[in-house]
Amino acid sequence: MSLTERAIADAQQITSNGTDFGVECVFVSPTNETVTANALHTKHNTGVDFETGMLVNSKIASIAVSEPLLNSLGYVTRDTAGECTLKNHRVSVADSTGLVNEYKVSENYPDEKLGLIVLILVDFE
Repeated sequence: MSLTERAIADAQQITSNGTDFGVECVFVSPTNETVTANALHTKHNTGVDFETGMLVNSKIASIAVSEPLLNSLGYVTRDTAGECTLKNHRVSVADSTGLVNEYKVSENYPDEKLGLIVLILVDFE
């Protein structure tokens, strides 16, 4: 196994291991394909007002998920041009209090070296 292959496997293990950092997430595509996979979830309520530079109370949520894991479950992450296409997908995930939040993906940032995709989440309306 090459060093790159090992790094990809380690990134998947760290983000998806349910006994450590991984938490269960339900992914729903715009065409209603659904899959459940573990990911690393973060949510905090501190943002910055860029006009004043002051801290503000603003929910910020994201997840880091293994692209090979999603692909192994049959969940499509890229279009025919090879671009990551998870914007506007829905993700349901529980926070540390156990409250399940439903989000919409507003941004997706794939790391083609480690096979991780960071998804910026906003409240689903």
